[in-house]
Order: sequence, then C-alpha cells, then structure tokens
Amino acid sequence: MPTFLLTVAVAALGGFIGRKLRLPAGTIIGAMTAVLIMNILWDCSNVPAPFRPYIRIMAGVYIGTRMSAKDVLSLRSILPATIMMVFGLIFLNLCVGIGISAVSQLDPKTALLSAAPGGIQEMTLVADDLGADAGQVAILQTVRVIFVIAFMPALLKRAASHGSRREVTPADPSALPKESYSKKQYLALAVAGLIGGLLLHALDIPSGAMIGAMLGAMVLTFSGHRVVLPKNFRNVTQTFSGAIIGSGMGMAEVQGLKQVALPAVILVLALACINLIVGFSVSRFGKLGLTTSLFASAPGGVSDMSIIAAELGADPAKVAAMQTLRMIVVVALFPTLTDLVAQLL
Repeated sequence: MPTFLLTVAVAALGGFIGRKLRLPAGTIIGAMTAVLIMNILWDCSNVPAPFRPYIRIMAGVYIGTRMSAKDVLSLRSILPATIMMVFGLIFLNLCVGIGISAVSQLDPKTALLSAAPGGIQEMTLVADDLGADAGQVAILQTVRVIFVIAFMPALLKRAASHGSRREVTPADPSALPKESYSKKQYLALAVAGLIGGLLLHALDIPSGAMIGAMLGAMVLTFSGHRVVLPKNFRNVTQTFSGAIIGSGMGMAEVQGLKQVALPAVILVLALACINLIVGFSVSRFGKLGLTTSLFASAPGGVSDMSIIAAELGADPAKVAAMQTLRMIVVVALFPTLTDLVAQLL
C-alpha cells in the first residue's frame, strides 16, 4: 500500500505539471511520464491488480455521464466506418510487420505481433502461444503505448485542425446548465457504474470494467437521473490511468530497446502514418468527424483514447465503441493471420 500511495502522489505531481505546461492530454501524459521516471530510477512504482478495474470503472463512468440518448442512437451510423477502420488497420499493420521482418533480425511472427494494434498483454500471450519472442513483442508493444499516449495526442490535435466541419458532443458538461447534485445522486451513479463494470469484468470481456461502467452510467442517465461529474473527476481519472501505464514500464524495457532499436523506429513512424491515413479515410468515406476518426484509429487503449478524445473535442462514445470493436476483432483474428502470413514468408 505505501508504494501505491507513493505512485499516486508522483502521478498527481506529474499530471499537475502536464496541465501547467498546457500539453495535449497533459494530465495523463504527465502522470505516465512521472511514474515511468520513478520506475527507471528506483523501480518502486506499483498499482495493485485489484485496484485496476476500479480505475477503469472511473473512466467508464466519466464517459457514460457525457452521453445522451441521441449519442447512443447515432452509434448505429458508425458501423461502416468501424469496419473500414478495423480492417484497414489490420491490413496496414500486417504490411508493417512484414516490412520489419524484412529489414531486421526479428522472425516473422515476432515482427507481425509487435506491429499488431492490440493490447500489450494480449499480444504477448499470443506470441508465447505461437512460439514468437514474447519478450521482444512486449518491448515493442510498450514502445507503441508510450508513443501513442505521449506523442499522438499533439499530432492528432494538429491534424484534426484541418477538418472542414466542427464536431459537437451534445452531452458536453460545459454546455449543460449548472446544477447541484445530492450525495444520493452521486451514490446512485457510483453503484450503477460499479455493478456494470464489475459484471462485465467478471465475464472477461475486453475492457469490460470500463464498458460496463459506461453502460451503467448511461442507463441511469436515460432513466432520468442525470448527474454531471465535476471537472476535477476527469483529472483524477487521468492521473490514475497514467499511473497504471507508467507502472507497467521501467528500466528493463528501456534497456531492451537496444536490441530492437531499428524495429522500434520503423514501428512508431509507421503507426503515425497509418493512424493519419486510416483516420482521414474513415472521416471522408465513413461520414465521421475527423477528430473522432483520428482518435478511434489510434492504436492505444480503449479507456485512454476515450478519455483523451473527450478532452480534445472528439466524441468519446464513438471512440470507445470503435476502439472496443477494434480490440475484439484484432484479438480474435490477428493470431490466425499471423500464423498464416508467417508460413508464407
């Protein structure tokens, strides 16, 4: 527990500095960076596993309270854009994996899984199952996470500024009348989020804690009991999320970069290009706002991308839905595709 409290304190300090520097998504980036530095220097950061679902539940509740019935009905319209985004990412990331294998010493399976737009844990487990180098996959996937969280928000914000139409999130709290809420209302929201989050987490659904909490908050909202969370709740959620990301990395990952330096450089440059290509394509042909398309196509975590997207003006509901479907399809299809492609190389 003392190391957890210390990790949270360091993350809070980093998040505060990130906000003061006016970085895009400064809270989560600052928190992640501070905890990562702490881990590199002293290897003592810790966010215990039992706490992690509750942190994801906080993110889900935050997103759910920003949504209205109109937002949910509009999700039907994103299916074509989601299909285009998911299979576009899979195809382009397979090409990147093949390219990394061709110019480096990584074997085809390791290269392909390193470039997969999935989660670190999922792709590392798949690598171990398929006989790839799980350690190198974990290092390169970690590089992907650092790059996406630390650098992509600024790039995507600049890219989104070229969009020709404004995106409006109807449930943006800043656009709602100022109201005061009772302790019972906040308690009801917390209970709804916990029930939904813990239920889906227990069912082992990808990102189930966040998705379930989001659904629980939405049900409460649609039943006429809307609660708008204070602005500081977002900062707290991003601080905890940054602590989780930063605590999963340390000196071992930094030292491991020496072995995969060339693949790592290729990977981050390719990810940026793929994100922009797919994001602009989905926006143009999938009839989706540019900012939302770019964040939905970013190969990051569901909760992290949704929180950052909400802060930078995208539609967090659509980003969360598309990111979730991407994760499910990638985890379901990429192992088989990796095995098939590796046999052909």
